[in-house]
Amino acid sequence: MEKRFKGAFESGFFIFLICAVTGWLYEEFCDVVVMGHPWYNRGFLWGPYLPIYGTLGLAMWLLFGKLAKKKVFWRKLNVMPVLLFFLTAFASTLAELITSYLLEAVIGHSLWNYSFYRFHFEGRIAVVPSLLFGLLGVLSLYLLIPGILKLYEKLPKIPRTVLIYGAFLMMLTDLVIRIVGIVRG
Repeated sequence: MEKRFKGAFESGFFIFLICAVTGWLYEEFCDVVVMGHPWYNRGFLWGPYLPIYGTLGLAMWLLFGKLAKKKVFWRKLNVMPVLLFFLTAFASTLAELITSYLLEAVIGHSLWNYSFYRFHFEGRIAVVPSLLFGLLGVLSLYLLIPGILKLYEKLPKIPRTVLIYGAFLMMLTDLVIRIVGIVRG
């Protein structure tokens, strides 16, 4: 049982890590390249990762990964990707809303503001990002996470273990330093 837990932790953290880094790259691309904003660290932590993307990527896989392997037909067309689009868009939007309130309670402000979008709620969530999250959810379930798991299996065990636990310790240290900074003011 301990070996199974260790394997589940390692593969799960690998998904979390790759999704967190991919989310950071996505955010930087959107803000710097697409929107033309200057670069600055947009995350809660200092490293090149956004834990909300890692958490959501892993949660989406755990919640909807088996559904992505199923087919639901409507007039000979598999509509499961459409269903997953709406499920992941809703789940991501709900998580983003809750996270914005938690961040405001902990650090005094949210890390994003969608008030420039036409349809938004308190600048915390908006229709356009929700649609993008739905698209990212479908791409993650059908392409990104299966690719991550294939890469995980292909990596030699020792370098993979060093990468996973090294990244875990780095992120944990980053989190502790951030929390100590908040507590000290």
